[in-house]
Amino acid sequence: MVAEIKDVRVKWQNYRQMLMKADYNHADEQLAQAMYYANKNPLISGILNRIRSSTRYQEFISEEWFSKRRDANVLGAGRTSLGFSLDEEERMAQHLKVLEMIIQKGEGGLYSLGTKTYGGSGTKLIDYVHSAVEVIFDPFYHYIDFELRSMESLITPTDIMNEVVSLVDNTVSTQYPLTHKLLTDTYQQLFTLAANSTGASWNQVGYACRHVLITFADEVFDPSYVPEGLEQPKGDNARDKLKWTVRSFIKQVGAGDQYRDAIEKNRASKLGLYKLRWSPLNNLNGI
Repeated sequence: MVAEIKDVRVKWQNYRQMLMKADYNHADEQLAQAMYYANKNPLISGILNRIRSSTRYQEFISEEWFSKRRDANVLGAGRTSLGFSLDEEERMAQHLKVLEMIIQKGEGGLYSLGTKTYGGSGTKLIDYVHSAVEVIFDPFYHYIDFELRSMESLITPTDIMNEVVSLVDNTVSTQYPLTHKLLTDTYQQLFTLAANSTGASWNQVGYACRHVLITFADEVFDPSYVPEGLEQPKGDNARDKLKWTVRSFIKQVGAGDQYRDAIEKNRASKLGLYKLRWSPLNNLNGI
């Protein structure tokens, strides 16, 4: 769930960025795409449905607000006040309904909205579009993003653990039954631990996790993965068994060059860190 929320926030942000960068000819299409994603995504649509079910949303008539508001470049049009509610929940309901109205208008919708929000001296069409996006869409975007972040903060460590357990079990239970049985036993040990459990209890869980890793290595490893002439991993040497298993599968999918590049970069970074740590001593030796 945590990863899913982060992914949704990134995609939602990408739609905003594309809208902010869009020119006059494509802005309405970008807005429609952003709101389409919001309506189709389960997490965001849940927020939107909550807004739409409120009397604040249902009682606000966006067409009436639009028709009664004079162009923003007219003196006395109320440039500094759009006539929306001071209550954030109600204001976002009003913004949502205005955005829906603009999408229904189709081409030129954001420009027409911009005539109600933009009171600057610029005369370019895109100035009006940007004003509509910044004044109406952007606050709505940030409201949705805040709601998504709030969902993240409500997720407990237990929620994360249950998500990981579910993800792992779906794969491991069918492909690696021995590992799955040990994992299930370890879960039970872990969930029964309390804040006042002794160190010995936690050590038992640690040993159980090590046993799970060794069993998993035994289930995925095949002696054919080790190149000819090299020594086979023995007993509980899970590290080498997993190493040769990973290298074999990387070779099978043709990603060997990427693997070697990653290893070289890792070595280079370690060498750079080594030089950085010892450079003061080298300087002292030269004194």
